[in-house]
Parts: sequence; structure tokens; C-alpha cells
Amino acid sequence: MVKLKRKSSVTDNGCPYKVYVDNKFFCKILDNQEIGFEIGKGKHTLQVKSPYFRSDIIEFDVDTDEFLSFICYPKYTNSKITKTVIKLLSNSVGIALEKNADYYF
Repeated sequence: MVKLKRKSSVTDNGCPYKVYVDNKFFCKILDNQEIGFEIGKGKHTLQVKSPYFRSDIIEFDVDTDEFLSFICYPKYTNSKITKTVIKLLSNSVGIALEKNADYYF
């Protein structure tokens, strides 16, 4: 089981993130929402994107029926100027996506 939590943020709370699993669109996640899904054993990737930014791609390996937990949130403030500058300078990587300690339901 994989869990993804989107932290609440004023920065982009009205903007859904698109969740990609193994480079394929999986679902949308809203501000302060948590989703869980089953995934098969093997190597996988996870990435989230918004209209302005994207996260790095995280690679993870599922070798048992383990529970994995990830969290995502915006890295920057709600300033349009800041978003524009960061987007130009950072090639759009403006969403943090991190693995939490393994999560048990």
C-alpha cells in the first residue's frame, strides 16, 4: 500500500496536483487530501505536477506487502513574481515530494 499526503498550503490550495505513477497519470490530489493505493511488487516511480510546477521523480522499490508513505507540498510562496522567477530558474521544480518513514495503516 502506498499513501500520499498533500500538506495544506495557502500557496496553491485551489490548484489540484496531478499524480503520476510509473510515468502515467493516476489521479488528482487536492489541498490537505490523502490518498492510498495498492501497487504491485517491483520498481516504481512517483511524481506530482501542478499547472506551475512539478516535483522531482521519486523511484522506489516494493519487494513485499509493505506500506510506503510520501508527502508533497509547494516549496515557494504565493507571489506571482516569485513563481515566475523560480519557474524560469529552476526548470519548474517547485513541489517537494518526499518519502516519509514507512507508514502502517
